Amino acid sequence: MRCRDVCRLLITEEVAGYGAPRRGRLGRHLDRCTVCREEAARLCREAELIRRAFAALPIRPGFTDEVLERLRGGA
Repeated sequence: MRCRDVCRLLITEEVAGYGAPRRGRLGRHLDRCTVCREEAARLCREAELIRRAFAALPIRPGFTDEVLERLRGGA
């Protein structure tokens, strides 16, 4: 797995949804690559900050899916 691929995966997809082979390849890459490992940690910290900041806001059904679709370049 290349760094470019790892970065794209970490930004656009939920790792929990990956199949075992893909999670394994991602994990092995992160074990070896300090840059990607630090990027993954940064993204996790940012995601947690966003979750906390917006936890109290009411969100209409489907909103999260719409945002994720836009982030993936769908709309």
